[in-house]
Order: sequence, then C-alpha cells, then structure tokens
Amino acid sequence: MADSKRNSFKSSILFASFSDIQRNMIKTNNIFLNVILPIAIGGFIYILFREKSLLMFSWFTKIGLDNLIHNIRTIAIWNYQLPDWVIYSLPDGIWVYSLTSLMLIIWYGDVSILKYFWLSIGLIIGLSIELCQLMGFYPGTFDKMDILFYIIGSITPIILFYQTGPSIKKWTLS
Repeated sequence: MADSKRNSFKSSILFASFSDIQRNMIKTNNIFLNVILPIAIGGFIYILFREKSLLMFSWFTKIGLDNLIHNIRTIAIWNYQLPDWVIYSLPDGIWVYSLTSLMLIIWYGDVSILKYFWLSIGLIIGLSIELCQLMGFYPGTFDKMDILFYIIGSITPIILFYQTGPSIKKWTLS
C-alpha cells in the first residue's frame, strides 16, 4: 500500500513537472510569436524604409552600426514598391498589437477592472500621440491611417486570443 502511494505521488510530481514545462514552453512561444517577433518586424520596417533623420539612426552611428544599416538599406531596393501605409502606419499597429498581446498574457485569468485598462493601454497611448500631433504638442504628423492601425493592432490580438479556444489558453497563460 505504501509503495502504491509513493508511486502515485511520484507520477503526480512527474505529470505536474511535465505540464509546467509544457505550459512554460507554450507561454514562451506565445510571447515570441505575438510580442517579440512583431516588434522585430516593425523595427526592420523602420530601419529599412524610414527617413535617416529619425533619432534612432544617430544611435546606430554612435554604436558603430551606421555602415551595416547603410548596406542593408542599399540592398532593400524594393522599398519603392511598398505602399506608404506599410512604411508609416503598419509599424504603429504592430507595436500596439505587441503591447496588447503582452497585456493579454500578463493579465490572463484576472478579473480586476485594471485588466481592461492595461489591455487598452497601447490604444490609449497611440491615440494620445496622434491627438497630440494634431494639436502640435508632439512631433510628427497626424494621420488617420495611424489611428486605423492602432485600432486594428489593439483588437486583433484579443480576437486571435479568444479564437484559439480554451485548451490553448489553459496551457499558455495559467
């Protein structure tokens, strides 16, 4: 009888460890696919196609990456074929998507009213920036397309997350 209890205890520890490992792997994949990868894509859009007058290009010069960035930008000749919304508005939607995804991961299962504030923080920041640009309080150009991409970027992760079904959510975020 004692051996039976020990074996049962050992198997439950093994199962708990396996499910913890599986849960952590899925959570890590979720963070990579929905937070890190989109930010990297948005960053590459900026590096490849945005004006060199942006502050980040002076940072690249200070850390010695300016030649590398110049060479990469020279190779990316197809930037002339991209629509403006890809170069100027898509990165805005991407960072809102990433931030909203991160907030979904962090706040999953919480019933606090604060959860909804944090889920909407990317949209709030994006819309605030555009409003401040419109009023001349923030550098940049007000653009209705940016607003559209902020909205799409905030809604898309919520739709995707809730469409994945309870089994994915259970393993990903608990």
